[in-house]
Amino acid sequence: MLRAAMGGGLEREFKLAWADGAALERLRSALGPVPARTVRQENHFFDTPARALRAARIALRLRDEDGGWFLTLKGPRLAQAGALSARPEEEQALEPARARALLAGTADVLAELEHGAHGRTELVRTARAVVGEAALRHLGAFTNERTRLGPLRLEGVSTPLVLELDRTLFPGDVRAFELEVELPAGADPDAVERALRALLARLELPWNAGENKAARFFRLLDARAGS
Repeated sequence: MLRAAMGGGLEREFKLAWADGAALERLRSALGPVPARTVRQENHFFDTPARALRAARIALRLRDEDGGWFLTLKGPRLAQAGALSARPEEEQALEPARARALLAGTADVLAELEHGAHGRTELVRTARAVVGEAALRHLGAFTNERTRLGPLRLEGVSTPLVLELDRTLFPGDVRAFELEVELPAGADPDAVERALRALLARLELPWNAGENKAARFFRLLDARAGS
């Protein structure tokens, strides 16, 4: 069984991607009248000038979701099998004023997690050891329109799931279209994969493993810097 570092959270999710938004529309139509909510997310990333966190495969993100702010630290993948990945994660909600201070550079981004409920987890301690005394800076952002469908039940899966349909706009007008399904505690990943594969097969959609958004964002930043 996959476990997060001591005292920390664990993110387990399936990521699937397609070349355009038609696949997402087919998925939404096929699921019928299920609860749905669409939000706009703006995802800001922080690192040292030398990209120390990225070198350690750690991502520090501040997200604005329709005015709700969340600071998230994600660690290196613990495992990946096709479209399913697992990685340690810590997340903290922030007041808007505090979030804006982080964006303005008048407050220490990592210290927000250190002084909060997650400050003693191994992931946060590791991030601080990687950063040391180096200053963290805002590197850029990308936007995402996310439609959450559910909770709903897929055949053969005992735990209700939320399907997240993402339309992402990266720097340079690069667009991506993905399905993300985060597994709640107790969910059987094999059962979820079987159900998702059956759903996509019924819609004649390919099973294409998606890429981590942060990794793609940083690669695009590097490409633009080198051009």
